[in-house]
Amino acid sequence: MTLYHYCSNEAFLSIVSNKEIWAPELSMSNDYQEGKLIINTVKTALEPYQKHGEAINYILNDLRNNIDEQRVLGFCMSESGDGDVLSQWRGYANDGQGISIGFNKDYLESLCSESSGLSLKKVLYNENEQTELINTHISKIIPHIESGLFEKDDSATVFNKNIYVTYPKIIKLWLATQPLIPAAMDAYTIKNNAFHEECEWRLIYSNFQALEEEHEIKFSYRASTNKITPYKKIPINHSECAPIIRVVIGPKKHNPNLDYPANS
Repeated sequence: MTLYHYCSNEAFLSIVSNKEIWAPELSMSNDYQEGKLIINTVKTALEPYQKHGEAINYILNDLRNNIDEQRVLGFCMSESGDGDVLSQWRGYANDGQGISIGFNKDYLESLCSESSGLSLKKVLYNENEQTELINTHISKIIPHIESGLFEKDDSATVFNKNIYVTYPKIIKLWLATQPLIPAAMDAYTIKNNAFHEECEWRLIYSNFQALEEEHEIKFSYRASTNKITPYKKIPINHSECAPIIRVVIGPKKHNPNLDYPANS
């Protein structure tokens, strides 16, 4: 399978010359709903447990905090399953004058591992698929809700502004809400169905593991007219499968309108 990255001519030459992909920080997205749609999906999943109001408030607040952390700790390069979409040309490839780079999906998957911090995710637009994804995380917390773990204790210790707990219970709450960390990462693979024609995939780099292991987080900056964007460099290394297998010329590009396989 080929996944296409729409870009300007300058970005294309930079990618192939420097043999690296630039993944901008998730916080720089132009979509104001980025990462937020998951909250309503989680609320729907927790509707059967409305009598546990304190638990639901705690979980939603913790999820929001994790999403905000991921927004500034995560980096993402977007691709599309379709290499010739007019809206993509207009929005991401200099109004059709740029390039659509066909990356080998097998190669991108070979970059992904727990140690690299990279993962390749398909964006979900269908509400049923979104709910199914979120339920894989929330279902792990439901037993703790039903056990009364999130109910207030007779203690003066305040935790997360919502629940009064003893110190041992803080540890239990922390363990119980660990599924919210991968849920926060999946928050950035859920989009409104109005964008379904994008057929988007995302190569996401997460800093969570680097922070846990106290590794130095290395990223760079690039300047544009109205902002400075942090980005993560992802090297394109030699592999058994070619990283780039197709290049599509934009419809407004002055070069001959050719669609040809990559030679290297």
